[in-house]
Amino acid sequence: MIPLPMLLPRLHPGVLFAILALILSGCSSLSLQKARQLHSNGQWLAAADALEQCESESRDDRLLCLLDSGTVLYDAGKYQESTRVFLAADAFIREQDYLSISQQTLASVVNDYAIVYQGEYSEQLWLHTYLMMGFLQLHDYEAARVEAKRALEVLDENPDPLQQARYSRALIALCFELFNQFDDARIEYEKIKNVDPDVSIPSPTDFTKEGELVLLLSLGQGPRKSALEFVAPPSIKISIPEYQPVTPYREPDVVVLEHSGAQIYPFSTDTLALSRASLKARMPGIIARQTARVAGKESLAESIGDQNELLEILVRILFFATEHADTRSWLTLPAGFHLVRISLLPGAYDIRMNLPGATFASGYSLPNVEIRAGERIFKSIRF
Repeated sequence: MIPLPMLLPRLHPGVLFAILALILSGCSSLSLQKARQLHSNGQWLAAADALEQCESESRDDRLLCLLDSGTVLYDAGKYQESTRVFLAADAFIREQDYLSISQQTLASVVNDYAIVYQGEYSEQLWLHTYLMMGFLQLHDYEAARVEAKRALEVLDENPDPLQQARYSRALIALCFELFNQFDDARIEYEKIKNVDPDVSIPSPTDFTKEGELVLLLSLGQGPRKSALEFVAPPSIKISIPEYQPVTPYREPDVVVLEHSGAQIYPFSTDTLALSRASLKARMPGIIARQTARVAGKESLAESIGDQNELLEILVRILFFATEHADTRSWLTLPAGFHLVRISLLPGAYDIRMNLPGATFASGYSLPNVEIRAGERIFKSIRF
């Protein structure tokens, strides 16, 4: 039996390439898979423990680990730790703000898993959105405004795929309102109305008489990427990513039980719709790499076949097995984000959130919420 180190130099370069492609074909680490399963079961602290050491993840999976870790910490109410992790995720994206020559080369001949994951445009927006949410919960309004401006940069750079980002824009407007920047807030509200003319825009709360309850709601399980595949003879496979829903998107009906006339202003974003729009914006580049990759693999297989037909079959099998879409994504996102603002006179209120088409038991209640004049209360809920 010939030892592997002696065998490798004897192999045709095309076979070595095919073996390398198989080795580089990616999948999520076991710790990521375990944490995501725990999170989907509502075991947020256990999920956070499973993601404690993102630095030990490969560079390919590190951003996903940081994003998932930040989410489960936020959902568990650990806002200080969550913002720290999300800031690390932002720093990682900035470090990877270009594709190295080696990444581009590998992606053009293997698959897009060779590229260090930097997140979809929508995921980069939600990163800053979560940071806004976390800093608001910590009452660090200046830091929240900084993240609002960072989120605006992402929106300005990607206006078409992110035009439905009502939740993030409304949160940006709120961050501006905290500093009496009402003109800046009005600009964001106008952009929301351009997309959704029926939306109601809140007027500034009279804090001499009222307080405000701000609900930051995350509902359901966010979408997953899967591979859409097409096969053509002799062994050509086209594999592109697409988003699929996990749980349906629903907009909650928020009710103040003791005050039927309360003014309620909701702003919602369908995670699936925004994810699909972001992926669609990147699709020309994905298809271009796929086309070049398929052409290169086919040419190499044919050249090997001119020398050895059996070897050509082996190489085609390996190429077929490694040609699959990059289905990495932020899996702990909700199906929908919902910002609900309610101005109320001082007093104690019971708040009920119902989901259309769901049972009463599947809703959520906030009992005895104390409202004081001149105060704004933030409540974050994931269900």
